[in-house]
Amino acid sequence: MLSARNEVSGLTDRQREDDLSATAIAAGDAYRRAEGWAEADLAGATAVAARSQATLTVVDVDGEVVAAPTDALSTTHLDNALRLLLSDNPAAAPAWWAQIEERFANPRDWPWLETVCDRILARGGAVGAFRPSGWWRGQPLSADAQAEWEGDRRRLAAEGRLDGSDTPLRAAVLATYNAALLHLRRPRDLHERWQEALAILTAAAAPPTAVGEEAPRRLLTLRAAAGCLATAPADLPAEPRAAWLERLAGLIRPDQPTDPQAIAALLAAAETGQAPLADLLAAAGALSQALPLELRTWAALLTARELAGRSELTAALATARQALELARLPVAMGSDFTWLDWLPPADLNARVRLEFSQLAHPALLSPADALAEIGAQPPNPGTLDADRLGAKLLELHAASAAANPDAYAALALPVAANAARAAAIHDATPPLFAALAVARAETGAVDEAIEALRQAQSRTAEQRSSVVQVQQQIGVNGLLERRPKRSHQVVRQPAHKADGIGEDEGLAAGQLEPA
Repeated sequence: MLSARNEVSGLTDRQREDDLSATAIAAGDAYRRAEGWAEADLAGATAVAARSQATLTVVDVDGEVVAAPTDALSTTHLDNALRLLLSDNPAAAPAWWAQIEERFANPRDWPWLETVCDRILARGGAVGAFRPSGWWRGQPLSADAQAEWEGDRRRLAAEGRLDGSDTPLRAAVLATYNAALLHLRRPRDLHERWQEALAILTAAAAPPTAVGEEAPRRLLTLRAAAGCLATAPADLPAEPRAAWLERLAGLIRPDQPTDPQAIAALLAAAETGQAPLADLLAAAGALSQALPLELRTWAALLTARELAGRSELTAALATARQALELARLPVAMGSDFTWLDWLPPADLNARVRLEFSQLAHPALLSPADALAEIGAQPPNPGTLDADRLGAKLLELHAASAAANPDAYAALALPVAANAARAAAIHDATPPLFAALAVARAETGAVDEAIEALRQAQSRTAEQRSSVVQVQQQIGVNGLLERRPKRSHQVVRQPAHKADGIGEDEGLAAGQLEPA
């Protein structure tokens, strides 16, 4: 019997060795077919590994994860790994988590990351919330809450486990969770999580080194401070904003390179207009040619917007022109980067043209000059930016000559799609369906214009109140009879409030279209 058992054990060991060799071969074949790990299909290799109750993770010579199917990295595996790191080398845990975040921060794996973060952040997870909710607000705990927390810590210590709820690792996982929810367009409680992450990092001992030395905790602190700004509610007092801005200023060194992910987080904050960030963007080298083009383009545009707000109009126009030139380059249309805390516009070229025209006309350029700068060609249809740019192009044309509404009609989004506006510029420019109605009325097709508005209203019953508001604010009933103004004058009135319901939430706070 003992001999038979040994033989079975030997066969099992040999089978495992064969399976592991076959796993390596299958993974290598997947690498060769995809010409890299990024797009390698590891399903076959994972199935072979599963025969021996093993999971597949590909690491490089330094131990960094370069490939792993998400179904092979279960929540339990990660939770256990994080517990071991917290026990053996807690200082290295945030850097290890940064590798996980970098590897799986992509459209395919955002749902998986959300699930993982939700589990390990929950009570009982590796970095679970044992502290009472909202402790980071600085409010004193009740006696019962304090006793409960201390009891949990004693229980963990008796089990040989560390309370991860106040470690930098929890801050890192909170940041990843926020990034996943932002990209999945399910933003909830982002501001609270960023505040908690920043409070943990502020309380942690041993300040990290500068961002230029690629210290994960320094980068994480910058992301948290920028995230607090980007997601702050509009009615928040000025004091917290000033504190976050001061924290950001202390994290950026003009003589040292800033991580592109940090600059992307700054851009997300700058887009919301919560604080003046142009000087910090300059100090961070946001316009450096070493950065990805879409970052430089958006940084130039936001800097121009802030300069215009400070009445530095000449500098604003020059910087906006720089953004316009960058946006015309083909590589500005997309990027291989996944920005954790910033959603670039779906059509960067259309957005820059739209923002430039709004900044330049009528304050700095005539309609003809503005049109010459941004170009008259229609953008690709299908986005809010294309819709609003079509309205702006129609306005600029109509200011100097009779406009042709049909030239831009294909860009118009349905009324319901207009309700999902994303950025301030979408409020500042009328929806194209309203601008088309006014332009058609200007050509004498009054009945056609009214009928178009009525059809839009009937197609989207749930947005009926918005359409009624359009009719009231652009004065359709009276305007189409009297026609006292040119269409470019009409669409500059508050017609822009017609395209949605509710309030604009801002970029990282939950907008449905990027930036």
